[in-house]
Amino acid sequence: MTELHHIESTIEHSTGKILSRRRIASDSNEIWLIECAHGKFIAKIYDVRPSQRAGPTREIELSKRLNGLAKTRELLLSDNSETLIPHRFAVYKYIEGQTLFALLSNEELSDGRLDVVSNNIAQMIEAVTAIEAELYGRLDATVTRGTVSSWAAFLLNDMAGKIEETFRRNPIVSADTYSLPRQMLISRPEEFDFSGPKLVPVDLNTKNILVAENGDVTLLDLKSFVSGDPLYAYAQFYACMKGTPLGERFLRNLALATNEEFRFAFYGLLSNLNVLGYIARLEAGDACLACPWSNKARFVDLIAERATHLKGRR
Repeated sequence: MTELHHIESTIEHSTGKILSRRRIASDSNEIWLIECAHGKFIAKIYDVRPSQRAGPTREIELSKRLNGLAKTRELLLSDNSETLIPHRFAVYKYIEGQTLFALLSNEELSDGRLDVVSNNIAQMIEAVTAIEAELYGRLDATVTRGTVSSWAAFLLNDMAGKIEETFRRNPIVSADTYSLPRQMLISRPEEFDFSGPKLVPVDLNTKNILVAENGDVTLLDLKSFVSGDPLYAYAQFYACMKGTPLGERFLRNLALATNEEFRFAFYGLLSNLNVLGYIARLEAGDACLACPWSNKARFVDLIAERATHLKGRR
């Protein structure tokens, strides 16, 4: 008997009678596609291992805050109490489509669809990052405010510090490259001024973006957000897709202002260092070969190229 069985009656109060159910994933979370009298839905039952607890709680709370936004899945019901079953769970409205990762892997996007998807990803980021927040950095339990008083301080102490610590232990990135973010944050703090913190998604990889047949996009997996500069989200997506047809279309369509170009390049470097650092902490031996989803370029090469560009602007 699965955990879904124990909450089916609760789900049916909102969806109508469950007609069929099919497990579509079972890793850290158990995910079901359920067909009901009122349509199709995704039931997500979260793992409760200590290493996973912060993620599920944040995803449900962020889903509540973003509910009603056209670029995210509608949250129908959720339960953080762990009283019905010893797990948190949520039910989302099902959206037909494929992940961007699957479409790119199978080379199913024509030039015309690439243009549409590129524009829609930019619009998705614009919609999400229009939501105002308070303070900066990692979100607190309310998911309405950050936890530090300065964006530059968050980037310096949280991100740059962890990056340096990781690559001192695993030197797959040179010291003059992994120390570059700290140097620039200290020497050019005025570059990181912007008007008001916003909700910023920081895990815009192609497995977290769903693409409908008409090119509409939906952001999946709402765990990873900070309060900060919206430009970081655009830079993070491009940093992973740099050199690909989709990535270069995305960059062309952005039309960055002159005063945004340095921050955009810097955020791209910081993001790639941050992701590679995460991989290095999990898989130290293979990290130097790691590539972003849907990009054949290695992180170490993307990082070296961006670092060279930024060093030339010092």
